[in-house]
Amino acid sequence: MNIEKYENSFNKYSFKECLIEKHENSSNLNPYYYEKTINNWCEQRCKELSNNNKLKEHFTLLRNYLIYIKFLFISIIELYQAIERYNNIRVRLNVINIKEHHVITNIEQLQTYNLVVRENLSLGFDNAGKKIKDYILLRLDDMYLILKEVFHIDFLKSPLKNIYQETYDIIEESTKQIEPNQDIKAEDYKEYFEITILFAQGIIKALNGEKCSYNDKVFNNPLELEKYLKENIIKKVDGKKQVNIRQYLRHTLIENGDKNLYSSFTMIDKTYKYCKRKGVKMTNEFQLKRTEFDN
Repeated sequence: MNIEKYENSFNKYSFKECLIEKHENSSNLNPYYYEKTINNWCEQRCKELSNNNKLKEHFTLLRNYLIYIKFLFISIIELYQAIERYNNIRVRLNVINIKEHHVITNIEQLQTYNLVVRENLSLGFDNAGKKIKDYILLRLDDMYLILKEVFHIDFLKSPLKNIYQETYDIIEESTKQIEPNQDIKAEDYKEYFEITILFAQGIIKALNGEKCSYNDKVFNNPLELEKYLKENIIKKVDGKKQVNIRQYLRHTLIENGDKNLYSSFTMIDKTYKYCKRKGVKMTNEFQLKRTEFDN
């Protein structure tokens, strides 16, 4: 077993702080206590799922999937808990081997959802199989981001990377036969994507005061940046009217206003899905904002 590679894929000190046990009759509990955090995540996703009209026909299937992901969550944390406590004692190495086998088995079993997706396939963009696939992958993205940002575990830098990526790809490709390209229908395209995907990629950033940046180029205020974007980035296409980006840009930079990307679950979720369809690489910070959004 490659203990060193596991040890290099997480921050031991910060991770240990997340494992502080609950104490009876104490109001000073660690908010990152892992069972509480994961249970809250699962409960919130189940609540959102029950209110999702587009997925109501698949509620039982996807609720069971959420519970399964919850146990995968816990098995990964328990593996790293054993590694954090490892001190070259042979017995403990055996415990790590058992827990690693448990995680790998859980990940491999996720591949069966490839069959679930295929059973629900029908022609067209908006089909049941694709909805199920997208939901499954979104929840896997949730799990990865929470493990990385909350528990300080980046298991894609560990020996788990290959089996996890293989499983993710199998599910991703389950609808390939009905998705010959990644084009977006006109009714699914939103004008604000022209600006929100730049925030999603971390290309546009707010700096001190009114200053902001596009990549490494710094602007004194949003108006200067808007002018630069209209002249160099967001141009008219086939003589059509140029997208009105002013409010989306300014409100998102100051994170205040009705056109603020980060205050609208609908806007941030549609931007996320658009990026996924187009293969646009998003920052962890952007994905985490969407994951933690209190819908």
